[in-house]
Amino acid sequence: MDSLHSSTETRLTRFDSLPVHRHSNPCQSHPRYSQVILPARALEDDPSTVDSGALSGAFEHLEDEHEAAASLLADIRANSDDYAIPEDACTSYRNVLDRLEILEGDMHRHVHTENNVLFPEAEALLETR
Repeated sequence: MDSLHSSTETRLTRFDSLPVHRHSNPCQSHPRYSQVILPARALEDDPSTVDSGALSGAFEHLEDEHEAAASLLADIRANSDDYAIPEDACTSYRNVLDRLEILEGDMHRHVHTENNVLFPEAEALLETR
């Protein structure tokens, strides 16, 4: 497969062993997200309507998933040699590496926002009720 994209490249074959799970819609793949997290947006209007135990459990579950995603992204970075693009790589190969690096940055921003902004704000609102 790699020989189609570069005469010397073998890194893409390393990805075959990574545990990648594909989900097109996070709400479908994570029932806790759609059943607990999204309704918790009502916290600002009426905190008494939110099950604080379920919400805390959902936050812990999502934080565990965030750690797993960070580990997977670190594996992808390591297996791609920090997204280094070989000189003889074709456009498709270059695009894959570029987009993987963009994905990593987007995921880190997403995780940071949830773990360090949204979850603590929700927990603070729960404590005030």
